Amino acid sequence: MRVVLSTWGKFHSFHLARQMERFGWLAAIFTTYPRFHLRREGIAPAKILSNPWFHLPLIVKWRMGLHNPKLDREWSRLMDRSFQRFIALNMPACDVFVALSGSGLTGGRLVQQRGGKWICDRSSAHLGYTEDLLGDEFARFGASYRRADPWQMEKELSEYREADLVVVPSEFARQSFLARGMDERRLAKVSFGSDLRLFRRVAEPDPGAFTICYVGQVGFRKGIPYLLEAFRKVKHPNKKLLIAGGIHHEIKTYLGGVNLDGVEFLGHLPRTELPAVYSRADVFAMASLEEGMAVVQTEAMACGLPLVTTFNAGATDLVEEGNNGFIVPIRATDIMAERLQRLADDRELCAEMGANARKTIEALGGWDTYGEAYHAICTRLAGGK
Repeated sequence: MRVVLSTWGKFHSFHLARQMERFGWLAAIFTTYPRFHLRREGIAPAKILSNPWFHLPLIVKWRMGLHNPKLDREWSRLMDRSFQRFIALNMPACDVFVALSGSGLTGGRLVQQRGGKWICDRSSAHLGYTEDLLGDEFARFGASYRRADPWQMEKELSEYREADLVVVPSEFARQSFLARGMDERRLAKVSFGSDLRLFRRVAEPDPGAFTICYVGQVGFRKGIPYLLEAFRKVKHPNKKLLIAGGIHHEIKTYLGGVNLDGVEFLGHLPRTELPAVYSRADVFAMASLEEGMAVVQTEAMACGLPLVTTFNAGATDLVEEGNNGFIVPIRATDIMAERLQRLADDRELCAEMGANARKTIEALGGWDTYGEAYHAICTRLAGGK
């Protein structure tokens, strides 16, 4: 069996690449990330086919806080064209091509023409479903939502239609495809894992405080206004909310007009620093409106934190209600606040649920279980090769 992957940047695709390498199946992984960012990924350099020339300037520009929507759109289109040509010119022989959605149309068609199979790996909800949901959300806050360009939408929908299989990481993501008319026989669900070696509790939280943490981008898609509102409703003499992640330009005006007492913004942090952040907290909270399955949830659970999170964050595939966390509806700040208050008032319950969260992640087996599920899917698609 020979498997080729493609991805924008890294995402979870390099976890999958390491799993395919474990089985001796990895032929190559295409990426737009520069090689020097991938030296520690554990993949043989010869198998990393990098086309970074358009992605790297975008990374630099975004990190400098420079935003130009018109330029960004055109630059993204040029990046896509360059990457698709690069894949077509360098595609090795393979039995299965696993492409992160948006990156696989040219390569997928080529592999199918050669007699192979193509998996569209969609890490989020159906793009059309997402566009409608987030367009409504941004409008609630008077913000302008940058919708996918028509060419991006059509390309992604073509991937959904033409791929031999679409793989999603959560029940929420699966339901979003069914709601858009996808035949469930062309859908598979494989939940993400967690790095159990890196993510573990490395310290204890302040016993005199009730500390909530959130890790991820700070924007409307992540439900940050609802998280902040729920936090404000929690009653505790020393409550804290740690937020680790880059702040999107769209939400800065909103943040400038709300009460942020007790909130500490830590900025974007390397993954290696996240266990220390999780370990400062008693609970992990996420009010996200749209995810496939937020990997930060598995990381927090591996560090012994109970979750208070939404169905739309892919929580039903991780959380046993009342055992290792709580699932709340999106935008339901009163319910989220009540669940957080329950954990603030009963620290023994909080600690017990945190221990159960760690056990849940251990039982899932980290990324190996994810890899084994993909192993079975590839074997079935390729006819047992």
